[in-house]
Amino acid sequence: MLVVAIATVSLSANAQTETRNDKNAFFEMMKAEKIAFLTTEINLTPDEAQVFWPVYNQLEEQKHAVIKSVRRAYKSLNKALSEGKSDAEIAKLLEEYIAVHKSLADLEETSVREYSKILPVSKVAKVALSEERFRKAQFQKIQSSDHELQDYLKANDPRHPRRSRRGRVAKDNFELVED
Repeated sequence: MLVVAIATVSLSANAQTETRNDKNAFFEMMKAEKIAFLTTEINLTPDEAQVFWPVYNQLEEQKHAVIKSVRRAYKSLNKALSEGKSDAEIAKLLEEYIAVHKSLADLEETSVREYSKILPVSKVAKVALSEERFRKAQFQKIQSSDHELQDYLKANDPRHPRRSRRGRVAKDNFELVED
C-alpha cells in the first residue's frame, strides 16, 4: 500500500514537472521567435541591438507582471459578477480592473520614452507595430494548429460521418487504419 502511494505521488510530481518544463520550453521558444522577428522587422544594427535588448527585456518583465495583474483583476471582477456580489463590491473591483489597464497603458508610454532614448523614432514605431504583427502571426498560428488538431480529432473519431466503414479517414492529410 505504501509503495503504491509513493509511486502515485512520484508519478504526479513527475507529470507536474514535465508540464512545467513543457511550458517553460514553449515560452522560451516563443521568446526566441519574437526576438528574431523583431530584430528583422526593426532592422536593428548590432550596436542598437546591444543597447536595445536589455532595456526591452526589462520592460517586458514589467509588462508581464502588469498583465498578470490585469488577469487577476478580470478574474476577480468576473467571479464577483457570477456570484452576484453587491454593487459596492463590483464597483471596487471594476475600479481595480480599470486601474491595472491604465498601468498597462502607462507602461507602453514609458516603453516608447525609453526606446526613444536609444533608437530613432522610426524604429521605435516599428517596435510597436512589429510586436502587434508578431502577436497576430502567433494567434493565426495557434488558430491554424487548432484547426489541424480539430480536423485530426474528427478524422480519428469513429462516430464522425466523414469516416468510411473500413476505418479509413476520408480526409486529405490524416489517415487512420484500424487494426
